Amino acid sequence: MSVLGAAKTWLETSRTLGMRNPSLREAMGWRGRRPVVVAVGGNSFDGMERPTAENIVSLLAASQRTIVTHGNGPQIGRLLLKFPHKTTAECVYLTQIEMGGTLKREMEAAAERRGLQVRVEVVPTRVVVNEKDPAFKNPTKGIGPFYKLYELQEGGLGNLVKLPELGMYKLQRPDGQEWFIREVAKGDKPFRRVVYSPKPIQIFPEDLERIISGMREGKLVVAVGGGGVPVSISPKGELVNQEAVIDKDLASALLAREIKARGLIISTEPKRVALDFGKRNQRDIDYFWLKQMLFYLKRGHFKPGTMGEKIEAGINFLRNGGNLFLVTNPELDWIKWQGTLATRGADLTGRIWNLARRVGLVSSDLQRWLVV
Repeated sequence: MSVLGAAKTWLETSRTLGMRNPSLREAMGWRGRRPVVVAVGGNSFDGMERPTAENIVSLLAASQRTIVTHGNGPQIGRLLLKFPHKTTAECVYLTQIEMGGTLKREMEAAAERRGLQVRVEVVPTRVVVNEKDPAFKNPTKGIGPFYKLYELQEGGLGNLVKLPELGMYKLQRPDGQEWFIREVAKGDKPFRRVVYSPKPIQIFPEDLERIISGMREGKLVVAVGGGGVPVSISPKGELVNQEAVIDKDLASALLAREIKARGLIISTEPKRVALDFGKRNQRDIDYFWLKQMLFYLKRGHFKPGTMGEKIEAGINFLRNGGNLFLVTNPELDWIKWQGTLATRGADLTGRIWNLARRVGLVSSDLQRWLVV
């Protein structure tokens, strides 16, 4: 039997035995209990609030320390339509409060149905980005509703100008705003507004301290909503809000690294990661090794703005000490790791980086850049 075959056999055996954790060392008590970061997508707020909350409470019922993050793609788009003169940073903050409150209510209700006592704390979070990030030259992060192209041209939303050099359109709106429009999906309505999405390099220290403090007090913390409010630090040490949206999956992987989480769960619309997505030969994947994820990412199977950032987040997490990475859906059972599960496998990258950090060969600042 190959090493990969043995890994799959162990995974299936752990599920058959009803083990809550397929990590052998943790199952045998050889490793201390580490938290799990759960990143729920914006779709979890469109009719999927209850199953999302039930899954999170199932983790808590299994004595699994959990921190929850969430996306805000559909919500921030609607908020910007409602308040067109607010900045994206302001809208990210507002969605953190609103959506964090929704999660709080749903999780408390789910816990009450099980007779559990859960204290939930919502921590509005700032995330540091580099103001010179190349992403500020190429918007890729989709927000708001999806459109047909003729809806943009004929629906009174503005004047549409093609930008062939960027492979997208610019919508010049009557209120003076300029939106970038890109084809981001297949199907009836493939076009969506896209904004700049720089990579996160640091959870703002004061906010990270609040997150860790809440976790130590036994609270269920909701943080890094919408990827966090993007800020940069000026040469004078001042915080500057950036007109951008951070990918919540990359920010969640960064948070998972900062708190030394053992697991990262990303809940999204697809129930599994697929190769050749949308094609006749589409193949759903149940189990990945880290090296396989890298292989398929480099060959273009996971596009930016859809599954690409999720896979990149998983790679970053596993490379930097994480054990289990899961892409799943609110309808599946997270406590049984249903969906597409990935582990580091025989890859020693994570162990090498951890050793390098411990002996001081790699500074924390450099490590943040390497992670993302």
